[in-house]
Amino acid sequence: MVHTARDTSPTLVRLVLSRAVAPVLIVCGAIPLGLIVPPGYLVPVYAGLILLATVVLWVSIYRTLAATATHLRHMHVATTEFAAGDLSRRPSADAPREVRLLAQGMTAMAASLQQRIAAIESQQTQLEAILGNMVEGVILVDRQFRIRSINTAARRIFEVPPANRSPDGPPTLLEVFRNSELHEFVRHTLEQNTTQETSIVLYTNPPRYMQVHGTTLHIGIVKPGQPVPDREAAILLVLNDITRLKELENVRRDFVANVSHELKTPITSILGFVETLADGEIEDPAEIQRFLGIVSAQAHRLNAIIEDLLQLSRLEQHRNAIEKGPCRAEEIVAMVRQTVQSAADEHKISIRDTYRGPTVVDVNERLMEQALTNLVDNAIKYCPAQSEVTLHFEHRGDALVFAVSDNGPGIELPDQARVFERFYRTDKARSRSLGGTGLGLAIVKHIARAHDGTVELTSIPGSRSTFTITIPQAGSTGNGSNAENA
Repeated sequence: MVHTARDTSPTLVRLVLSRAVAPVLIVCGAIPLGLIVPPGYLVPVYAGLILLATVVLWVSIYRTLAATATHLRHMHVATTEFAAGDLSRRPSADAPREVRLLAQGMTAMAASLQQRIAAIESQQTQLEAILGNMVEGVILVDRQFRIRSINTAARRIFEVPPANRSPDGPPTLLEVFRNSELHEFVRHTLEQNTTQETSIVLYTNPPRYMQVHGTTLHIGIVKPGQPVPDREAAILLVLNDITRLKELENVRRDFVANVSHELKTPITSILGFVETLADGEIEDPAEIQRFLGIVSAQAHRLNAIIEDLLQLSRLEQHRNAIEKGPCRAEEIVAMVRQTVQSAADEHKISIRDTYRGPTVVDVNERLMEQALTNLVDNAIKYCPAQSEVTLHFEHRGDALVFAVSDNGPGIELPDQARVFERFYRTDKARSRSLGGTGLGLAIVKHIARAHDGTVELTSIPGSRSTFTITIPQAGSTGNGSNAENA
C-alpha cells in the first residue's frame, strides 16, 4: 500500500504507555522524600505512593480500553447496519490508529458495495425496462418447471395477473398457464438440451397462435436456505404472437382457391362451347349465335374479374398516393345514377338521393363514384321489384358520409363480418346468376381505406341493409344545402 503522508496518529500501545507516564513520575518524584521523611515512615510512604501509582495506572488503562471498546461498539453497530443493507453509516475515525484503520477499511468497503449495488440495480432496471416493453413474451423456467422470471408481454399473452411471491417458491408452468403443449415443449427442450421451436394454440375466443422458441441456459439459481447459487440448466422461452400471420395466410389460401374457382368457371364454359363449335357438330345458325353469345358473356365475365383484381391491386399498391380534389357530392351522385339507371328501370327500382349540409367534398371523384356505383348496383340486384334505394350524403363533424340503403332481404349476422372479403358471397348461386364478380364490396372497402376512411354495414335480416362510407375531411367547405331527389 502506498501512503502519501506519514500516519502520525497514536497507536493503542502508545496510548497505554502515555497513560503510564503519570504513575512513573509519581514514583520517581517520591525518591527524594528519603532526605526529609524519617526512616521509620519511609516504607509506609513508599507503599502508599506505589499503591497510588498503581491505581492511577489502572484507571488510565481502563479509560483507554473503555474508549477503545466504545469505538468497537460503534463499529459493531455499523457492521450490523451494513448487513441489514444500510451502507450509509460511517464508523468514527476519532480513535487509535489500529481502530481507525479498521474503520477506514469498513468505510471503503461500504462505498465499494454501494457502487456495485447501484450498478447492479441500474442494470436490473434497464433489463426490466427492456423486457417490460418487448412485444415478445419472455419466460425463464428451471428444471423443476418453476417460473423464475416472466415479462409483461407473456402475462398479457396468457392473461396472467401479477402474482405475489409464494412462500413455497415460484409457481410451476402448468399452475400459471395451464397449457399442456407449452409444458411438453419445455420438457422436450430440457431432454434434447438444444434450441427448439414450435407453434402452439391458445384456445381463447378467438383462438390465438404462438410461435415458441426455447433455448437451454446454464445459470445460477438461488434456492431457499442456500446462500451460494447452484448452476443448473434452465429454459428461456420467447413467444411471438403469429395470429395475424395465420389469418393472412388463411386469407391468401382462400383467395387463391376462390380466384382459381372464379376464373375456372368462365374458362371451362368458354372452352366447352368453343370445342363444340370447332367440331362442327352444330349447323343451325341460331344455335351457333346462341353459343357465341354464351362465349361472349363468359369472356366479359372473365374480363370483369380480371379488371376488378387489377383495380384491387392498384388500390393496395397506391393506397396513400391517390389524387384528391374538391368536387360536389351532387355531381358524383348524378354520375352514379346515370350509370345504374338502366339496371334500376329493368328491375323496377326507384333511386332517391338526399343531402344535408355542405356538399363540396375533398375526394378522388372517380374512385368515389366507383364505390357508390358498386353499392347501388348491389342494392338494385338484390332488392325486390317496386322497392326503393336511397343514397344519402351529409357532413358529420369533420367527416363526410355517403350511405346507401335498401329494403331488400338483408344480410344474416354470420355473413355481415365477411361481406367485404374478396369473392365472399352470401348466396353464391344467385350472385353469379346476377353477374357479380364477388369483388365489388372488397373494392369499396379499399377505396374507403385509400381515403383514410371506413365502410360499415348495418343490416336487419329480412328487412333492410345500409352501407355507410365515412371519409375524414380537414374542414367543411362549400355551401350548405338540404335537398332530396327522386
